[in-house]
Amino acid sequence: MIKDLLSELGSVAREMLGIEGKEKVGMTLAEMTIGNQTVEVIRWPEFDQDIEIFKEIYQLIERNCKLNDQKFVSLVLPRIVTKLRQTQLFSQLLTSKNIKLSPTQRKSGLNSAEHIIGALTNLKTDHLPPELRMIMRLMVIFHDVGKAIASPLTIERQKTIFLKFGTDFKNSFPDHRLTSAVIWETVAYKLGLSETNPELVESISTLIRLHHTLPELIKIENKQIGMDHNRLKQKI
Repeated sequence: MIKDLLSELGSVAREMLGIEGKEKVGMTLAEMTIGNQTVEVIRWPEFDQDIEIFKEIYQLIERNCKLNDQKFVSLVLPRIVTKLRQTQLFSQLLTSKNIKLSPTQRKSGLNSAEHIIGALTNLKTDHLPPELRMIMRLMVIFHDVGKAIASPLTIERQKTIFLKFGTDFKNSFPDHRLTSAVIWETVAYKLGLSETNPELVESISTLIRLHHTLPELIKIENKQIGMDHNRLKQKI
């Protein structure tokens, strides 16, 4: 659940999300009513418009989950990329030069949005059944979106926040797996998936949170992604 994930959010990420005013024109914490509870979620200025586009992307992936990787990349992926680039999340926030990239991403010259698209392009799912292909494709789209919380903050401003809490300014700011999972769960709720397919939502959220710890998912950084069917089922 979103509420449970945000309770684990560290001080640096929460500080980034809590900044208001002219400096903070990107992602912020906001309240949303889910069921009979009011919880904090992560939003951005064009969140509602982006939700409509993510609905189309979800439908594309769902309808084409039986396609093998080659056909998916040639027939479906170009349409998905076009739609991703219509969102503020992928066209503005994830392309920000303020997001400090990992050494692998710096070497490749890709920003965070391009990294996600590259990972989706190279995703290996032919060995998986259709339902798990769908899970993996959605997971890759959302696995790094939480990095966008840094987009409006200069590198110097981020360093100041890290110093405030006695944290080293590393390659990737802390908790991006959690913030990515929260963003995915928020989008999934707005799409109605929390009610119609809660197992799918939780499975993808779990894999997003684990993508730096499972050896198979670490390959996302190298854009060579595959995962053993049985191990994937055990994790989700």
